[in-house]
Amino acid sequence: MIFVIVTKIVAFLYLFNLNYIEPYGRLTPDKWWLVFHRWDSAFYDRIASFGYVDLKHWAFLPAFPAMIKAFMVLIGNSAVATVVAGLFSGVLWIPIYYKTATKYMNQKLALNSTLLFLFFPTVYLFTSVGYTEGLWLTTTIAGWYLYMRGKHFSSSIALAISTLTRVPGIILPAIISLRFLTQRRIRMAFVYSLSLVFLIAWICYGFFDTGELIAPLAAQQKTVWNSHLNFIELFLMRLVNSSPFTWSTRDVFVILMLSLFLYLSLKVFSVDKTLGVYSISLFVFYLFSANFLSLPRYLPCTFPIWLGIREEKKSVTLVYVIFNFLLALILWSQFLNDGWVG
Repeated sequence: MIFVIVTKIVAFLYLFNLNYIEPYGRLTPDKWWLVFHRWDSAFYDRIASFGYVDLKHWAFLPAFPAMIKAFMVLIGNSAVATVVAGLFSGVLWIPIYYKTATKYMNQKLALNSTLLFLFFPTVYLFTSVGYTEGLWLTTTIAGWYLYMRGKHFSSSIALAISTLTRVPGIILPAIISLRFLTQRRIRMAFVYSLSLVFLIAWICYGFFDTGELIAPLAAQQKTVWNSHLNFIELFLMRLVNSSPFTWSTRDVFVILMLSLFLYLSLKVFSVDKTLGVYSISLFVFYLFSANFLSLPRYLPCTFPIWLGIREEKKSVTLVYVIFNFLLALILWSQFLNDGWVG
């Protein structure tokens, strides 16, 4: 934990002293938080401050803004509260993942797995800034860890918060519920239906507030967020229809990454069959719903895939950490200069 915090301090000191595009230029000490606050962070900040005042805000679920609101009570400044919420949840998931990993491997392998996971460039970046990745990982992994320990009500609560952080959070509790149903443990299946209840309640609230049947979906289709294509639309449908398309370097990179993460998702079945089903389900969900160019951000946050990677050599892990930390700094600088990185 101390090592991770030190790397984030080093990243901050480096990025704070860079020149950024207008209107920021070189940051001043009173604007330090801008290192962690860009793109979607502003929407979470605004929702926490003013609520869902516009349809486009309904593209964002309420758990992370609620967390920001809680920190605002202590801090006062909404922008700083957004940063603190991102940093806090972006560190909290790490020991939870480590404890989960020790259920599947020895402590040495679990430590290396944790380092491989958290220093993947997009994981490192988006669990450092004011985004939902930290809270998503914290609640999802905590939900699974509590499930393994038999603390099912607490697990269900964690997974319900995960669902109100990002919609695919509903996948893991749904799989657990189905597993209990196949075992005819109806009561336990009902416990894990809490995520669905929370999500339906949120959709109902959105209907009364906006008049849209499914406000989060309407926000994606009718506002600025509509300008994206998922993998199915961008590639498979064009292949089926024999439509021409060109390949950019970035497209090729994402395709290669898809192949890698499909392999890692399939490999999870050798670790835990339930987590294997979850990993593949999440992979398919992203193919149909996520912005194609955002897949390098979403796919690495599928926590079970890292349980299937077993690295024993500290030297290999160290080289990986150094190289990926430098890549994360490059991505982070692009992110701060309004470059699209996911």
